[in-house]
Amino acid sequence: MTYIKHKRYRTRKDIVLSFYKKFKVVLWFMLIALSILAWMYRVSLTDYLKTYFY
Repeated sequence: MTYIKHKRYRTRKDIVLSFYKKFKVVLWFMLIALSILAWMYRVSLTDYLKTYFY
């Protein structure tokens, strides 16, 4: 059998800090993914913006 360690939070601050760390990782991943997508589709994005500002 495997042993699973359960994380026990001591205070509300510990819960908030662990959530903030995970949220930062997700936010950075989303920013990197969006920048890669924007670079891949840069021609279509500029054409799309030019339809509004011509």
